[in-house]
Amino acid sequence: MSSPILTKAVNDAVAAQKRIDRVADLLASLMQDMHGGDWRASISHECDAALIVVAPRSARGQKPFTPKPEIA
Repeated sequence: MSSPILTKAVNDAVAAQKRIDRVADLLASLMQDMHGGDWRASISHECDAALIVVAPRSARGQKPFTPKPEIA
């Protein structure tokens, strides 16, 4: 039988991770809107650090894209 406190902690952590994933995907979408191309978000949760990278997808085998004009 699991502890209600442990179950709540796990559920809260899972919910937080889903929110982080959604926000990172939103940032990738906004970068795509601003710069053009196809962007992706990659998140790494390492011990004592977290790294979020939002970068264009590999363009291997694709034609170059024309970036959208920058908006100030």
